[in-house]
Amino acid sequence: MRIDESGTVSRVHGYLLVGNGPSDVRILTVLAERFDHSKVLRIPQTPLRGRKGLKASIESLTFCLDRPAMNRFILVIDREHVASKEEIEEKLQECGFECLEIEEINSGAYYVEAKRGDKRALIYIALLGFKKRIEENLAQLIKVMYNEDLEPRKKVIRRWLKVKGLRDVDLIRKARDEQLNQAFPSVTIVFRLISKNN
Repeated sequence: MRIDESGTVSRVHGYLLVGNGPSDVRILTVLAERFDHSKVLRIPQTPLRGRKGLKASIESLTFCLDRPAMNRFILVIDREHVASKEEIEEKLQECGFECLEIEEINSGAYYVEAKRGDKRALIYIALLGFKKRIEENLAQLIKVMYNEDLEPRKKVIRRWLKVKGLRDVDLIRKARDEQLNQAFPSVTIVFRLISKNN
């Protein structure tokens, strides 16, 4: 799967909305490469880009849905911004959506069908982190690859990577599929489902 930020690819399979920073986009881009190469996810340019949190992501989705191009969305956001399935439904309603279906795929991934006016949205949500954020996923990947326990903090992980002469994306590229499934269970299951869809 390819992630397109430029907007130059004409045929896309869905919009990817990332509720966090550019480092998350970099990691997700490399992670997506492990899946179906015929699929392209576009990161749309929206006026809300750069804002964080679940509501900001849903507002960006609303902006995209108001254009006629796409109705399939993948929201990737740190777990600390999403307390429950009920909160997802509540934030959708605040943005004018009627939630038709919400299914928990695993403990950090959801599939949602929602409607706003006459427009239908198919939404996959993948939560990063096991309690809070993506650093927990990276620390888990280091644990399963190198058997080293690290505190899941940005500075600690950066220091460890520097000592090893690695970047975060190098970890993703070197990891086996089962290691990525253990470290990024919500993202890998959502990417796998997207890669199977037409």
